[in-house]
Amino acid sequence: MDIPLHPKVVTEIARGREFLDRIRSARRTIAGLRVTVPCPDGDNEIVLAGDGMVVDAAFTADVFDRYPGEELGELLLAMSAEGFAQVSTKVTAEVAGVLEQQ
Repeated sequence: MDIPLHPKVVTEIARGREFLDRIRSARRTIAGLRVTVPCPDGDNEIVLAGDGMVVDAAFTADVFDRYPGEELGELLLAMSAEGFAQVSTKVTAEVAGVLEQQ
């Protein structure tokens, strides 16, 4: 014999399932997130994923000539920092969207 659940319990279970569905959706969105940061010159770029890791980069052959020595390191650091800031903003917005719907 099945004992029926109280309607409030049924409602809370449904809310919990909906919340988990929103979390799964947000995780898929974040996993598929890609942020492209172009070089100020426009012909080089770095692509970051939703976890903040660099997943792709494209640079012209003369990038070492245009940015000698520490200039290249500073450029890459600035591009990476900008990309991470964009990823962080997008991930934060995605998480906030899940939490606001509660």
